[in-house]
Amino acid sequence: MSRLVWIDGQTVDRRQLSDVRPCVVECVHTLDYRARRMERHLDVLRAAAEELFGFAPLYRAGEMECVAAELLARNRMTRTLSCPVRIVLSSRAELVVECQTPTFGAGCYLRAKMPAAVALHYDVPPWEHRSSMTEQIAAVADRMVQMQGAEAAIRIDSQGMVAGRSWSPLFLVKDRYLFTPRRYDSAEYDMAVEAAEKAGLQLYVRPFSVRALDYADELFTVDSMGMTAYSRVGGRWLSSSIAAGMASCLE
Repeated sequence: MSRLVWIDGQTVDRRQLSDVRPCVVECVHTLDYRARRMERHLDVLRAAAEELFGFAPLYRAGEMECVAAELLARNRMTRTLSCPVRIVLSSRAELVVECQTPTFGAGCYLRAKMPAAVALHYDVPPWEHRSSMTEQIAAVADRMVQMQGAEAAIRIDSQGMVAGRSWSPLFLVKDRYLFTPRRYDSAEYDMAVEAAEKAGLQLYVRPFSVRALDYADELFTVDSMGMTAYSRVGGRWLSSSIAAGMASCLE
């Protein structure tokens, strides 16, 4: 079945999407055709577009919520499971909205699959926004660690410090203390901070080196659709009890 997408006010077959261009991206959680945190996602999208392209989209949150709801309905997506909607703004000011594959749950949750992770040194552009380039770099890094028997790469910068991704910030637990290497201007980071507060956890924002991974009790990331806890990093096995507690507080 062909998937419909919304492009600058028109709903068309996905095969009519133009060639890949530099773009910025936001992925929005929806359930029962209702989008969550749309206004925050659009704020981040505007900031990224202004920094990278010198312009920002004029659409408001209410308009994008209606677009997402109509697109989900026209693609006959289930109302009972969460379905991410991807918003893409190209360097030519073309705005595209498309439905992704529904998840296995309703709402945000802790994913059952716990991938193995490996620390990997690699660089990214000077911006941290989710874009076609940063997504491609992250995907290449994940493919590189597959040769080491893992599934996900934890980025280590040129100074040997752990660095997360703005759209899936990384958190480390040691002796029930929760740490993250930095604050991110993203809806996903905001969601994680709110979940930590509701779970009664004190979050410490401070840089830490790759050596800290050798002492972690848990490592997990948070994205717009939920949480992913790592089963191990390198040869060290990890638990997920704090992650599970936070996941129950995700909204």
